[in-house]
Amino acid sequence: MTKPLIPFFSVLLILILSACSHKTKELVYSGTLDGVTIQVPALTGGKINQVLVDEGQFIQKDSTIAIIDTEDLHYQLQQLQANQSVLAANEMIAKTNVIQADKDIKYVNEKYTRTQQLYQTQAVSQQAVDDITNQKEKITSVYYNSTENLKQIQGNIKQLDAQIASIQKKLRDSIIKSPSTGTITTLYYQPGEAIPPLGNIVQIVDTRELNVKVYVSVKLLNSLKMGQEVTILTEGDNKEYKGQIQWISTVAEFTPKNVLTPETRSSLVYAVKVKVMNPNVILKQGMPVEVKLPNPEITK
Repeated sequence: MTKPLIPFFSVLLILILSACSHKTKELVYSGTLDGVTIQVPALTGGKINQVLVDEGQFIQKDSTIAIIDTEDLHYQLQQLQANQSVLAANEMIAKTNVIQADKDIKYVNEKYTRTQQLYQTQAVSQQAVDDITNQKEKITSVYYNSTENLKQIQGNIKQLDAQIASIQKKLRDSIIKSPSTGTITTLYYQPGEAIPPLGNIVQIVDTRELNVKVYVSVKLLNSLKMGQEVTILTEGDNKEYKGQIQWISTVAEFTPKNVLTPETRSSLVYAVKVKVMNPNVILKQGMPVEVKLPNPEITK
């Protein structure tokens, strides 16, 4: 009598399920969270009067970070403003001279025309023509000098206005404000110290949006797309967060030394950057995480 085949197929099914159980729907990659780092410079150098932030403090955009001493700048501004008043008075005098010279040259031109007409009828002598010609040349020279003097004064005024605007900008820049919302990770100077122009006073990391970079093999590339949603798991509390693939490298590179074991570092991989929104600033800069990506052998 033939024995039933059911036990044999049952065993085969169990073996198949057992083999599949070793393949998960997702592949896990490790990485660290990284925010946008900003070095905040002091556009105006000088002694630091006040520092209004501490390391580790979370600040909003346009918050005041520090205040630079501006006593010398105020003295420079007062001197420039005094020179500005002098130039304004000189400009008024020069404009008056130009107006008068313009009237004189119009008068002498009319007189010169009349004298020429009289000379044609022999009503005046050649001496009279020579005198009015000489007078016309002098008045023309005065008019030219007056207009050139006015142009020079007005040019000096523009130059002085630019210097005043520069000092006023330095005064505004002496109040150093945060260009972005973020966390103060490094404070380079303390009150009383002197900071050079464009010297960095703090480092800010904007952690409202973090990135994590992982490295995948070429076999995984076809299963990844820009904007694709993935899962991110924190190592400390095993909480899951949603991330989005922001960038996929088109150039292969050797696996970074800090990612895999020495035996696999010679493998060519592709970098994938995943963006994580962090509006409540729960996730921190440098936090180790795991990124779950779809396993193409299971999802296809």
